[in-house]
Amino acid sequence: MSIWESFENYSILIISGSEQYTSLIKSSLPEGRFLAIDQKKNASSGQRSVLERDYDFVVINTPLPDENGIELALDLASKNCFGVLVLTPVEIYEDVKEYLINEGVLVERKPTDKVHLMQMLRLLLGIQKKVRRAKTEVEEMRRKLEENRIVTRAKFILVEDRKMTEDEAHRYIGKLAMDHGISRRRVAEDIIESRDDL
Repeated sequence: MSIWESFENYSILIISGSEQYTSLIKSSLPEGRFLAIDQKKNASSGQRSVLERDYDFVVINTPLPDENGIELALDLASKNCFGVLVLTPVEIYEDVKEYLINEGVLVERKPTDKVHLMQMLRLLLGIQKKVRRAKTEVEEMRRKLEENRIVTRAKFILVEDRKMTEDEAHRYIGKLAMDHGISRRRVAEDIIESRDDL
């Protein structure tokens, strides 16, 4: 399986004042593999675009018509969870890389070719895949913690109002969930709601 096959739900924003580099970037991505490939010609329209939709990564071809693009890369990387790749002239490549590296921004020197650009884009896609996985795991952990909080609250209500032990309350919630084919959280929410209604 090609690495690109696992990225069909990813979206990309290209911010570049150069049609030549925009075309090079787009041609480095296999057609039809991405949810969206948007392009903007300057920093201000790129910033607006990021506010309007979620992207998985942004490619900035510096300099931009309205600013150098370096501060834009820093700003986007520090405020968002997407990956950022900066293309920068070879003369300032080392300085730009040193400036952006601690923020997790990938930097590629210009001029570049399709092969090098594709390698950088694949690296960025691989990183974003891990970021997505981590975000999913964090959300699942947050969901479980919230469920535990609600179930614990319901158990305390059963202990207080029905004089059950904590173990009895735990088993009671589990049995109701099984009997009715619903989650323990839903049972706990019903217990909490019924007490709040009193």
